[in-house]
Amino acid sequence: MKKAAFFDVDNTLVRGNVSILYAKLYRKIGMIPLRSMLRISYLAFLHKMNFLTYEKLAKTMLSFLKGMDVKTEKDRVKQNFGIVRERIYTDIEKELRKKKKSGYSIILLTNAIGRLIEPLAEHLGADNVISSRLDEKDGKLTGEVMDICYGENKKLLLAKYCKKNKISIKDSYFYSDSSSDLPTLKYIGHPVAVNPDRKLRRYAKEHRWDILD
Repeated sequence: MKKAAFFDVDNTLVRGNVSILYAKLYRKIGMIPLRSMLRISYLAFLHKMNFLTYEKLAKTMLSFLKGMDVKTEKDRVKQNFGIVRERIYTDIEKELRKKKKSGYSIILLTNAIGRLIEPLAEHLGADNVISSRLDEKDGKLTGEVMDICYGENKKLLLAKYCKKNKISIKDSYFYSDSSSDLPTLKYIGHPVAVNPDRKLRRYAKEHRWDILD
């Protein structure tokens, strides 16, 4: 069977949240009203404090994309990839490239929307992206989030991908910073905590997982 190295994106490969980086850009160029941006920031805070589920946060945060032309949005994301590229963690990029050189398939596994991650995947030479998706209709974005890649569902999406592509879960790696990814980290053969939050660091130490700071 094949082996893979799965990498979370937000605060694992990239410093910060990619979705919020693009939201700030869209605010700057006038695509998001100030009131909506303030609401996004407030909801992100509620989620961080565990008062709001990620599913509700994602649906609200990405609703501003409703009605946008799919191709136009894809081109805009690619043209502004610099706001993400400058925040890539150098050490984790080196780790990713080392794994690729060793024969691992490189998969970005993220709760971000796939179209926001595609330029990053291309830059890193990743083989695939598993992510949340935005629904489309008649070439336009509906604003509805599909297959949210978060928590337990992230593990299910990884398992489905491994089965379809004949990848050994036992021989594969998953790199993440967040305790929200514990279901997937516990499931994979080689879990690696990257700049972990307090809960994940404690769990990783107790179970003698590798930790990268």
